[in-house]
Amino acid sequence: MQMTRAIFVSALELVGPTYRTFITVMTCIFYTIGILLLSGVAYLIRDWVILCYATTLPFLLFFIYLK
Repeated sequence: MQMTRAIFVSALELVGPTYRTFITVMTCIFYTIGILLLSGVAYLIRDWVILCYATTLPFLLFFIYLK
């Protein structure tokens, strides 16, 4: 939960006061969609170790690609 707050505050700091309402709504929508997708993936992958690998591997590949 702490990381979510940090990302939320960082997103609000990058925009001006006129766009803060829009950014707040968009951040909450994408967070909710992510939680819904995670529950669907967790339903399909019952083993928690494989679930950790399945949700972490795409980010690991993304970070390797960025280097």
